[in-house]
Amino acid sequence: NPWNPAHITGGSSSGSGASTAAGCVYGALGSDTGGSIRLPASFCGTVGIMATPGRVSRAGAMPLSHSLDRVGPLTRTVEDAAQLLAVLAGADADDPTCETQAPPDFVAALKQSVKGLRIGRPARYFYDNADAGIIERMDASLEVFRRLGAVIVDVDPPDLTAVGAAWSIVAGSEAAAVHSNWLRERPQDYSEQLRTRLAQGLAIPAAAYVNALRLRGPALGAFCDAVFSKCDVLHAPVVDFATPTIAETEVGDSPEMMAILGRITRLTRPISYLGLPALAVPVGFLPNGLPTAMQLIGRPFDETTLFALGHAYQGATDWHQREPAR
Repeated sequence: NPWNPAHITGGSSSGSGASTAAGCVYGALGSDTGGSIRLPASFCGTVGIMATPGRVSRAGAMPLSHSLDRVGPLTRTVEDAAQLLAVLAGADADDPTCETQAPPDFVAALKQSVKGLRIGRPARYFYDNADAGIIERMDASLEVFRRLGAVIVDVDPPDLTAVGAAWSIVAGSEAAAVHSNWLRERPQDYSEQLRTRLAQGLAIPAAAYVNALRLRGPALGAFCDAVFSKCDVLHAPVVDFATPTIAETEVGDSPEMMAILGRITRLTRPISYLGLPALAVPVGFLPNGLPTAMQLIGRPFDETTLFALGHAYQGATDWHQREPAR
């Protein structure tokens, strides 16, 4: 991690997050199946946009879970993220899952007023086990939005525990399908941790996988009814605890390994499963000196509202201008 090399950079797009935060590159591509755009953004202090499924082509990207994988940019500012998404978004003959309609003008959306927009603060799940430092940074970011004229409302989303479990079934099954031949033929090429995680997917029954897929539509409907009937955007932490060290996550094939990985992705997995867009934006630093981020979660295909809010927030704060020591 460029802020402290003893700590992790977060997720399978960690190189993209670290290199962008360190100023090595203008921006980089990430892939988000369960949080791997938003997690490096939070841990490294960058912006990351996971757009709605179908917004960005996945052609050429190494697959992990065909129904969950998404590609998007990590950048140092929301404006940069909007610029890059404007280039990435749109139809692609090499990816038939892409939307054929032209995307909106993401850059123009940065100029939209946020006055009167309703920002929801979830009453449960996202703060159930949150560290005090995380809550403090989230509350401070909401106060910035209040000063900008947004309206903060309390919302009560459905319990997302079952949604997170469904994500695990879908992601585990689809990842095992992609890697099954390689796991048999060349297991030594996988790290112990990754080999263990992928092998677990081979034991998931087909009926459980199908039922997890069937749950997605009703779960999305229930979430949108409960949340977006009361607000325009849901505001929540990306991670509910401070960035762990590398040593804390190098626990091999053990229950401790699964527990810490599960906690790292607990707040990001449900949003991936539901197919909602989410923008991670840095909101300051924790007592350990490392950054953390909020995720702004929107209605399907409403990335423009996320960009408007994120850009307004960065116009009123200077967290995105901080740089790690070089």
